[in-house]
Amino acid sequence: CLELERVNIDECTDLTDAAIAFFCNFDLTNRMKEVTYKGLIRTTEESLGQMASSSTSLTKLFVAGNSQYRDVQIVTLAQRCHKLAHLDLGWCNGLTDYGISMVAQNCAELQTLSLANCENLTGKCVMDIAIHCPRLSHVDLTGCIRVKDEAILELIRSALQLSWLSISNCELLGKQTLGAITDWGEGLTHLEMLGCSSMSKKDIFRFREKVCVCVCVYVCSSLYT
Repeated sequence: CLELERVNIDECTDLTDAAIAFFCNFDLTNRMKEVTYKGLIRTTEESLGQMASSSTSLTKLFVAGNSQYRDVQIVTLAQRCHKLAHLDLGWCNGLTDYGISMVAQNCAELQTLSLANCENLTGKCVMDIAIHCPRLSHVDLTGCIRVKDEAILELIRSALQLSWLSISNCELLGKQTLGAITDWGEGLTHLEMLGCSSMSKKDIFRFREKVCVCVCVYVCSSLYT
């Protein structure tokens, strides 16, 4: 399979690091561009490290759902895979700001990024992403419970191509975030704010009157559309 460029083995839960190593070892000419293996719960940081070291032409990597991945592998990925445009690290709870900031500083071509439910991340890495990745159009921060208003303000102001954003269940985000989106988010066409408990109903109603985006907001089990 020397011509292999795309691999999708989502939810193949019996696969281990050995399976990932198998096709990495065949990527002798760095042709591998897209790899998706979300939900492989038996793989460890070893497989991600090998992927990062072997396939430097990657433009798309979706590896969500593994809490064993660590910053050291993400740093290797960032330093070697500069063409990355689409990255999904959702539910990779072993990652910290350092690893994601290194992605931001080394992967300027990034267009879509999911950090959903990466609970250790703070606004620092979000601000680094905003500053260093000007082509961002799709960002998923669902469940990033330590991210604060200042980070979303920087993201909205700096990522001028941003059209899709989820900040659902980001419990620290409040009125300042709504203001930032109102003032700077004219390019947004899709916005998810479900479960942002620091946003009052009153502020959400005012927000809806000022913006023309598709917004679904859950507050106190009520849905506003």
